[in-house]
Amino acid sequence: MKVQSSFRTIIFLITAIIVIFSCSDEGNQREKTLRAIGEPDEKITEEFGTYKSELWIYARSDINRVYRFEKSSSSCGGSSEWYLSPYLYYADYHFGYELYNPPPTITHTPIESAVPDKAITITAIVELHKPVKNVESDKEIKEVNLLYRVTGDSLFTKVRMSIEDSLFTEEIPAEIVTVAGVDYYIEATSDESMWGKYSQLPKNDFYSIAVSADSSAHLEKANYVDSTIEEFK
Repeated sequence: MKVQSSFRTIIFLITAIIVIFSCSDEGNQREKTLRAIGEPDEKITEEFGTYKSELWIYARSDINRVYRFEKSSSSCGGSSEWYLSPYLYYADYHFGYELYNPPPTITHTPIESAVPDKAITITAIVELHKPVKNVESDKEIKEVNLLYRVTGDSLFTKVRMSIEDSLFTEEIPAEIVTVAGVDYYIEATSDESMWGKYSQLPKNDFYSIAVSADSSAHLEKANYVDSTIEEFK
């Protein structure tokens, strides 16, 4: 699954010539791309004299794009910022990459508060992403993990979540649930692949649970109100 080097070299030289003579500059588009669709599956950096470019390959079947970012030369009036090439490249057609389906989708309602010294049950629904185009569908969800820590700790503890009736479940142990708070996130993978097929919720972040004895008081009050309402029905 290697890049077709001869084709890539031709495209590279043509683009370099265009850049040298056009000197157009659209600003740094890389951050915008990261925010829009995330990290690429692969980056290829190229240099030709004072000219530089980066190829960002997205081999996911629902993206299937190669973005070419070029850095203008200040010697020809540019501002030496990165800009996005206007040419459209496909990862499979132009560069010979094998496309893969997006990673699993994770559905979970975050836990916002908890009481000290009581285990917290985390549940999630994890499903294979629907196949895109003619790419063969994934066979199974390989692994779903819960990662948690006491707020302020540097490392997360990872445990594999168990599944029952299509619902993945795991507990954060009571000894972890202290007034310092709890951080956690969920990760999932489907089918072994060179691309990993990894998904995380929340993406590139974690949930934080506020732990306080006040949460227990609020819970007891809510239960009392509910029971009182039941008595008058």
